[in-house]
Amino acid sequence: MTHSPSQKELLAHLARLEGQLRAVRVALESHDPDCQKASTTLAAASRSFASLRASFVTCMLTSKFLHIPKGAKGTSELESVLRVIKS
Repeated sequence: MTHSPSQKELLAHLARLEGQLRAVRVALESHDPDCQKASTTLAAASRSFASLRASFVTCMLTSKFLHIPKGAKGTSELESVLRVIKS
């Protein structure tokens, strides 16, 4: 089964994303903003958000279907869906 992120991992990921967005805001609020640096950080934040969203969906699906015994009908389909979400 695919690793389901813990609450602690999700909160840490969210904190990193918040830090990235805060850095973009600070950069843009400065007297002479470095748009190149801000856009690079924003692109990283976008990737981080996509990863966080996938982690939340994985967590939800895993917790909802966690009761399915390994090898039971539906397990391989769930694993396939989780691989697609993470790709």
